[in-house]
Order: sequence, then C-alpha cells, then structure tokens
Amino acid sequence: MTPTRTRHRHEHRAPVAIAVLVNLGLSLFLPSEVLFFPSWVVPVLGVLLLIPLVVFNPRRLTRDTTWSRWVSFSLAILLTVANQLTVVRTIELLLGGHADGGAVLLTALQVWVSTIIAFGLVYWELDRAGRWLVVVPSCGQVTRPTSSSPRRPTRRPPRGVRSTSTTSTSR
Repeated sequence: MTPTRTRHRHEHRAPVAIAVLVNLGLSLFLPSEVLFFPSWVVPVLGVLLLIPLVVFNPRRLTRDTTWSRWVSFSLAILLTVANQLTVVRTIELLLGGHADGGAVLLTALQVWVSTIIAFGLVYWELDRAGRWLVVVPSCGQVTRPTSSSPRRPTRRPPRGVRSTSTTSTSR
C-alpha cells in the first residue's frame, strides 16, 4: 500500500476581505458626535492596508511573508483601535448628558458588530498558521513544514535518571 499525502488546503482570502470591508463600511455610518476624526480616515487607511494583501494573495493564502504578516496585524490593530476610540467617545457623550438616544443605540449596534469582526480578525491572524508556522530567518519567508508531524529532536535524560516514557533511547 502506498502512503497518500493529504494536500493542505489554504484559506480563502474572500471571507476575510469581505468582513474587513463590512467593518470599514460600518465606520462610515457612525454618527458625527462619536468620531475623533473625519469618518473617511479609517476606511481609507483600511483599504490602503487591504489592497497589498489582496494583490499579494488574491484568492487563497498560499504565500506568507514577514511584511504581509505585519500589514495584516496593522489592519487588525487599526480596526480594533478605531472601534475602541468610538466606545470611549460614546461613553464620554453618555456621561456628559449630551447623547441622543437613537444615535447611541445605532452606535452601540455598529460597535458590537465591528468588535466581533475586529477581534475575529485579530484571533484569525494570531492563529492562522497555528503551531505549524516555520520562519526561515535567512530569507524572511514564513512557510509550513512539509511533514505531517513536527520533528523534534529527542533528548536523552540526564545520567542516572531513568526514562519514564514507553519508548526509550538506546545508549
């Protein structure tokens, strides 16, 4: 019987890009009272960070380099920080007594949806490669190992200590 190797299916770019665009679109419709800066700033910065990622991996995430990881993390951080600034501004309005009820409810809904998307993106970025991530320092490439199980160097127990594992190393 010949061993068959399962081919690793890389993740699609489209669901993540759509989620990021939805998050950026939501920030366009925030009430002006809760904005720290003009409503177009976060969407423009987000699109400027998203474009190189989509150009680099248009359909599936088959290539991963150090700069693309930094751009991805920057995008996730931008969405998270912008969302938290909106929360802070909303709390300031509520505590100051100058908040409009409808605007607060709309802002709360937008912040809730944006938080789900932003933190989902952060966790996806952190876990995307899982424990299989290998960074080759000489060329800056981030790759996945070819073996289905990681190879760890086996170490002998110190002299005078018996191995308790079922597989023992011979001396």
